[in-house]
Amino acid sequence: MLSFDEIREMSKIGFMEFASRTFNAHYLIKDKKSAFVEMDKDELAKDFKDMDNFVF
Repeated sequence: MLSFDEIREMSKIGFMEFASRTFNAHYLIKDKKSAFVEMDKDELAKDFKDMDNFVF
């Protein structure tokens, strides 16, 4: 597992990009905020559960 310092360094030099993985929280809402940061705890739990059940 990577440490936060390792992740920060990899991101800073542009080697990798890190992002959260969700099922249905990729859209923007008021003031161009991510829906992900505006969801309540129950909505987030459902979103992650939906992603876990998604088959690629």
